[in-house]
Amino acid sequence: MKQTQTKILSLLRTLRDLTAQQFLCLTTTRGSQIEQTQKKLNDIYIARAAHTRHMLKAKQYVMGDKASALLANRLRTANAQSKIGYILTDEGKKVIKPQDICNAFTKFYSKLYNLREDAAKHQPTLKDISQFLDQVTLPRLTNDQIHLLTDTVTPQEIE
Repeated sequence: MKQTQTKILSLLRTLRDLTAQQFLCLTTTRGSQIEQTQKKLNDIYIARAAHTRHMLKAKQYVMGDKASALLANRLRTANAQSKIGYILTDEGKKVIKPQDICNAFTKFYSKLYNLREDAAKHQPTLKDISQFLDQVTLPRLTNDQIHLLTDTVTPQEIE
């Protein structure tokens, strides 16, 4: 690093001197020397940028994207806490597989809400459902709550 810095300073001094001499007396040799010196400087700067880029990539590989890792860990924990391990059906049978659990819930709620299982019972129409929902007072979000939900997530909220 120190050698590179010294070489850059040396090339900059040489370039300054050659430019001053070229300003006083134009020659093609000095012009080509200036171009060669500038090319050497550019090569050093390019090598330095490539090295810095390589080091940043290595650091990113080692450190990783910590914010994403933190969020993924929180989501993983939340999923583990909200996962249903098993349920017992109406018959008392223990259901473990996620698809079977989903089917058991579907069956339960279909039976609960009478979704086309018993023809003797009244089947609510879309109009009946709409009228019922129009009469029911459901909670509404306040403007502050809407703003809070639509606002961007801050780093403090992630922590």
